[in-house]
Amino acid sequence: NPLTPIQLSVQRLRRRYLDKIEDDGTFGESTEIILKEVDALKTLVNEFSSFARLPETKKSIEDLNDIVVEAVNLFKVAHEAITFDLNLLIEMPKMQLDKSQLKRVLFNLFDNSVAAMNLAGNIEVVTELDSDSQKIKLSVSDEGCGIDPEVYNQLFEPYFSMREGGTGLGLAIVKRIVSDHGASVKAIANQNRGTRFVIEFPSGLQITKDPNKRTLKIEAQDLEVEKNEWC
Repeated sequence: NPLTPIQLSVQRLRRRYLDKIEDDGTFGESTEIILKEVDALKTLVNEFSSFARLPETKKSIEDLNDIVVEAVNLFKVAHEAITFDLNLLIEMPKMQLDKSQLKRVLFNLFDNSVAAMNLAGNIEVVTELDSDSQKIKLSVSDEGCGIDPEVYNQLFEPYFSMREGGTGLGLAIVKRIVSDHGASVKAIANQNRGTRFVIEFPSGLQITKDPNKRTLKIEAQDLEVEKNEWC
């Protein structure tokens, strides 16, 4: 990566000359800007590489609820200011899913929610069975500032970002992985405030089906998942 020698060279210049050059601060300010922008470019390059080199989807028989719980517990370790409400379908049909890639989808959606809520707030995750289509739906909702409906369709395009410093690839990766499962993803306004991302899985992924639409309310706390009440 040619950005690395640029970064190292600027760091070397700062170590050697920052305290020796007598100027109006131009040297220090300029080299600091270079380092900051190099870091931003490295992030962009890494995200692009991840997007361009997404591994081939490898599906196995999985429980979507288990994937959700595992992703939430892992995410909470590094985001203590974020709380989760989980409302998960009882007797979830087994499906043909790529567990690692779907966890990545959830991490990207969680990251998006955290940024929208300024690093603190509540995220709701719901799994449900649509009684008409018999399709499983997974939704992630936040309490952030919301998104202009006019840009909903642009959210999943590569390099489109509404936040400063964003690469615009996180949601593009989400769409790629979801599409590889034959599923769809969309953004809609949350009922109260914020944004809801909804993923709809085709019924063909299901190994077994159950018309039971009851949900189990779960709270994720630290690394434990406690079953609280029936809804």
